[in-house]
Amino acid sequence: MKISRVKAVNFEGIVSIDTVLGENVNKITGKNGAGKSSFRDSIIATLCGAKYTPTMPVRIGENKAEVTVDMGEYVVKGTYTKDGRKIEVLSPDGAKFPQPQKLMDKAIGKLSFDPTDFYRKTPKEQAEMLRVLVGLDVGDIEKRYQQLQAERAQINSNKTLLQQKVDEMVDVPADTPDEEVSISNLSKELQKANDHNIKQAEIETQIKSAANSCIAYEEEIKKHQEDVERYRAMMDEAAEAVKRCTQKHADFSSQKVALENLLPDTMDTALIQAQIEAAEVINRNVHLKKQKEELQAAVELKTNKYTELGRTMKKLDETKAARIAEVKMPIEGLSLTEEYVTFGALPLKQVNTGEQLKIAVAIAMAMNPTLKTVFVKCNDLDADNLKILEDMLVEHDYQGFFEIADTSGKIGIVIEDGMLKKA
Repeated sequence: MKISRVKAVNFEGIVSIDTVLGENVNKITGKNGAGKSSFRDSIIATLCGAKYTPTMPVRIGENKAEVTVDMGEYVVKGTYTKDGRKIEVLSPDGAKFPQPQKLMDKAIGKLSFDPTDFYRKTPKEQAEMLRVLVGLDVGDIEKRYQQLQAERAQINSNKTLLQQKVDEMVDVPADTPDEEVSISNLSKELQKANDHNIKQAEIETQIKSAANSCIAYEEEIKKHQEDVERYRAMMDEAAEAVKRCTQKHADFSSQKVALENLLPDTMDTALIQAQIEAAEVINRNVHLKKQKEELQAAVELKTNKYTELGRTMKKLDETKAARIAEVKMPIEGLSLTEEYVTFGALPLKQVNTGEQLKIAVAIAMAMNPTLKTVFVKCNDLDADNLKILEDMLVEHDYQGFFEIADTSGKIGIVIEDGMLKKA
């Protein structure tokens, strides 16, 4: 099925156009602003539904626009007013079909797909355009993938910071114990040793004092003995003094012996002090060891989470690939990734330009299997590419509308100031 005739009045920039169309190539020409795009819009709006209707379809200054599209099997009449759009679908003998838009949606393909527009898009835009065209929705997968990607990046960043802290920590001796040494107990031992040594010093002082006293009394005894010899008259008194001093000497001698028996061995406080200092070093190492083990455990946890997210993302990729594989593409060999469309084993943009254009047109044809019509904007296509399009239309017996900016007035269906100048 093809479009054989179009009549449009007061639609956008069109004043009045009534023209019979060719089976294959239809070049719609004229200068910019002449009404070429309005002619195209009038057909698509009338056949494809309200969402393809311009915001202001009625030409400024008029109250109503009318478009009739004759496809042989169906004649579609569209009426446009300020109240909206209304269409009728008639048979060739004038009988009306019920539910006209539903009938058109079923009978025709995606007329709004412009192969040259697809051809000009960036790889990512082409992929998005094709996804919409074939009804492939992977938005949920892509959203989840991006969430996992961001979470994975954050985990990797945290893991790197933790690993840096581990690497920056001072190495501890291999024989560092797991628990700290009790400095409190060692301090008590040190205090006990100090008290012991103070008591020892006190006893030694007392011994020295007793020894000095013995010496003093020995001298005094000697002196008094000399006095006894020198002073016979004072013998009794000196004898008493000798007796007294002898007793004192005996007392202090006994005290000295008793104190010597009580004197303990000197304790080595330097050894205990060294043990305390060693314990402090050990305890620092124990703390560092525990801190390092905790950081390493955190690094391992982040590594495991990072790996787990990677596996989840891989499964999402597989799910997405499976969903893409299930979609029926317009032409064989066509597929897509998140970033670009592929044809065969190559990204579409790496296929030569002539083949790219053919593929784009083939997509448009495949999307319009019943109404075999393709609309193309050709302003930036050279003669070779135009020839490729024309040959494809003829080869596959499709009808094409080529919108071309041309001021010669000698090519195709010429539109000037919204009216048909030449058919």
